[in-house]
Amino acid sequence: MWACNAVSTVALALLLTTGARAADLATADRGLLAAAADHDAMRVAHMLHADARWTTVEGRTLHAADLGTALSQPLIGGDAKAERHYHVYSPVGIVQVDAGKRHELRVWIEQPSGWQLLVHQEVQSLEAPPTTTPGAGADCDNPCTCRTAAGPCTSRACGCNATAVGSRR
Repeated sequence: MWACNAVSTVALALLLTTGARAADLATADRGLLAAAADHDAMRVAHMLHADARWTTVEGRTLHAADLGTALSQPLIGGDAKAERHYHVYSPVGIVQVDAGKRHELRVWIEQPSGWQLLVHQEVQSLEAPPTTTPGAGADCDNPCTCRTAAGPCTSRACGCNATAVGSRR
């Protein structure tokens, strides 16, 4: 019975420690958002890991050294309606933020001095899915009609798969 109590005590201690670390992560994340909103490059730089990368919604990736001069606002920032999820896995913390079609992911590393941002990535979903052309396996509406000296065309440039290539004239 004492073994069960010991295991329960250890499990409870781990849960409480993880909860406290997640709260510390949330505090660090809010501090980063506040510093970015204030355009305080010094405070943001202090919260960045030396290998930090910040990828904007436009696909531009900035390195830690560039962020002091090219600091951009996070896509979602402090949007009160956004859903925020904090996960702590050993020395790594993950922050996921979703607001409609806008999404952010931040990866933090726990250092002796506190949490440091390693990765910030922004994504915005399209309003509608992109249109695509039919691929292999689709019915071919316009089969190849060319012939070569060796026989029917075997090029797939027309969009047909090799078995559907015809030799119409």
